[in-house]
Amino acid sequence: MDRARAFHPDGSDSVWLMFYGERERTKINKLAADDRGQFLLGPPAMGFNAAFMGLIANSYWRRLLRVKRAAFASSFPLSFLPFLTTTVAYTSLVSAPILRAVRSGENSSTSVAVASGALVGFVVSGVFPVLLTIPPNYRLAVQHRTIELPPQGRQLAFLWRVSKAVRRPHLSFALFQAACCSFMAYTQARAARLDVPDDFP
Repeated sequence: MDRARAFHPDGSDSVWLMFYGERERTKINKLAADDRGQFLLGPPAMGFNAAFMGLIANSYWRRLLRVKRAAFASSFPLSFLPFLTTTVAYTSLVSAPILRAVRSGENSSTSVAVASGALVGFVVSGVFPVLLTIPPNYRLAVQHRTIELPPQGRQLAFLWRVSKAVRRPHLSFALFQAACCSFMAYTQARAARLDVPDDFP
């Protein structure tokens, strides 16, 4: 099999392979089919979680700011961008380093992978979708006068006060994302460590 290509367990080409470099592709091809699937489908799965987080955050902030216009126009980018950024960030900061460091030491590589996964999950998959949804919804609220405008220079204080009702749910979702990404990182590190062939570079 061509080492520059990787496949799903069912033998079909994987579109998610494009997020890996040549070296990582070669190593993925040497893994068992089930373990290979974790590296090909794990990052986009975390991306879908982030997209869902973006939709939830968008719904919360539309209700907080009483925005009723442009529902689809705001929902699509606020779900697609978190999906894309999380998929790319998780692949480059978690999955690829696991493949590169698979022989660097069992405990250290696994703990670093779990910590990296938690950080990517909390910041990129949890906090970023929330921060991304605030500016467009605030702009729509100002444009359509659905809220009483704060004094000039007090916009951030106004948004902080308004967000009080949703801070706890947002934090809970961000922690959930961190837990999901850290668990995925652990399973990837374990799969790579247990399935290393003798000629693994």
